Amino acid sequence: MGFGTVFGLIWTVLARGFSGGGLADTADRLMDRLADLRDAETAIEKAEIERDIVQLKAIADLQKPSSSNFFSPMMIGQYLIVIPFGLWWAGVHVVSIVNGNIGTAFVIQDLPPHIFDMATWLIPTIVVGTILERRK
Repeated sequence: MGFGTVFGLIWTVLARGFSGGGLADTADRLMDRLADLRDAETAIEKAEIERDIVQLKAIADLQKPSSSNFFSPMMIGQYLIVIPFGLWWAGVHVVSIVNGNIGTAFVIQDLPPHIFDMATWLIPTIVVGTILERRK
């Protein structure tokens, strides 16, 4: 898979994949593209539609609920590390906005340096691992 294909898939996921009606919307678009493939007249048009179908299938795989993998190692990593760290960052931003606009003196305690250093490589690893785990 070339760099252009990977970039196109990422762009499609960001632009269309997680907007709208979610998995049902993606399934409807996939069915529409399959009907378009049947009606396509030229080879170029068929290739473009097939590329869209591959991207929509990848988006559908990413949108599927992970209820079957609820206690997989990657999901447990998200529950214990990614989500709390994200909530901490959200708290930092909320407190900075509130303190700046209202003039309060709320404080969010800083993370210990070794936790912060560990999170900088552990969180991307868990997120990428979860995406790869869902591709199975």
